[in-house]
Amino acid sequence: MIEGDFHKNHPELVGNLEETRKINVFDWDVEFPDIVKWVDKEDRELADGCGFDAVIGNPPYVDSEWMVKYLDYCREYCNSKYDSSTGNWDIFCVFIEKAILLSRVKGFTSMIVPNKLLSANYASSIRKYITSNTSISNIRDYSSQKVFPVSVYPIVFIIYKGILDLALYEVVADGDKVDSIQKQQDFFKSHNAWQLCADKHVNDIIDKLSNTRRKLSDISTVTGAATVSEAYEYKEYFISDTNVHGSKIINSGTIDRYASLWGVKPMQYIKQKYEHPILPESCYSDIKKKRLEQAGKQKIIIAGMTKRLECYLDYSGEYLAAKSTTIVVDTIDDIRLYLAILNSKLISFYFINQFKGNSLQGGYLRVGPPQLKEIPIPKFNTDSKKIIQLVETMLKLYKQLAEVKSAHDKKLLTRQIEATDRQIDALVYDLYNLTEGEIQIV
Repeated sequence: MIEGDFHKNHPELVGNLEETRKINVFDWDVEFPDIVKWVDKEDRELADGCGFDAVIGNPPYVDSEWMVKYLDYCREYCNSKYDSSTGNWDIFCVFIEKAILLSRVKGFTSMIVPNKLLSANYASSIRKYITSNTSISNIRDYSSQKVFPVSVYPIVFIIYKGILDLALYEVVADGDKVDSIQKQQDFFKSHNAWQLCADKHVNDIIDKLSNTRRKLSDISTVTGAATVSEAYEYKEYFISDTNVHGSKIINSGTIDRYASLWGVKPMQYIKQKYEHPILPESCYSDIKKKRLEQAGKQKIIIAGMTKRLECYLDYSGEYLAAKSTTIVVDTIDDIRLYLAILNSKLISFYFINQFKGNSLQGGYLRVGPPQLKEIPIPKFNTDSKKIIQLVETMLKLYKQLAEVKSAHDKKLLTRQIEATDRQIDALVYDLYNLTEGEIQIV
């Protein structure tokens, strides 16, 4: 990945063994002169018949933040050398590009990499590079399997430096079960994210919903609630005190469907626990104006790591949404209609299958603005008033559920919530014109 020309720009590092070990310069054409011969090294074009028959690997799992902190020289070099080094790229992106460069025409490249390759925004450049220079032969998805002892969600791909008509996508489920589906190569070239599902019937429903003309971002503002740097900065101002005026703090762990768990469940936030997290008014001057404006708006707050979408309506703007959450504001229709859509069984089904690359072990999902912006939103019909009434019922029932103490009362309310939920789901299915057969699949 890093070659000898690195030291031309960093002569001060020559002889620095500590930095040399980290950078690990390697010239492929020097070490393999009979295999790696260039027509033009600057344009990275191999001579006819040159290159490796197969390049395989397991790149290090290093993200952009770690590289910026510990491998800034390498990151700077890659930014100048590789097409895939755009945005907050992880190191596997440039490893893939290098592997493709080193393989011969009609050669193969195979690697085990994070499933972020399939749909992460920062990986769009390497996806484009792959489809511009190769054909995908096979993708096998191990995201739901405990392959490594750390939290990594891997896929294994095989790509061919030539032309293929079809690609095989496989999902490894529990045990040795493998579900698979074939996709045309055009599928990968026409999608910014490779939204893959191995079930044909599910694919048909996803395609049907995807053909809905309006996306969530077309008719509302969808944005992350806080950057990583803001998350750490604002944490210094958080306190746990019900007697202090300010904004309540909410995050993924304290968001439920239709309900806030503020004061019901402690908030875990960057290795600290808060029973009643508050951003005091006295600290408002230290918070970005944009974030305070967002906090004061009526908004839907969406949890960032869940098994299905969990969305809460902050009706009066009393919450400051913390890291790993998304907010939806400024909707052109009644915001309660959006809440019903996003909390519905159908849209969770869509999200889980459309954004497979965001799946985590244990059935959890990474939920963020890039994916939520793509949620299809139908035109609302005469049932809109009924949906709004049912949403109001849900909000009241969840509020009661948080207040009652007896197990019997909780059970009664839970039954009413489930019945109301089913009514909302039925109306949502109708909005998207699902058939009875399609509803059964969902």
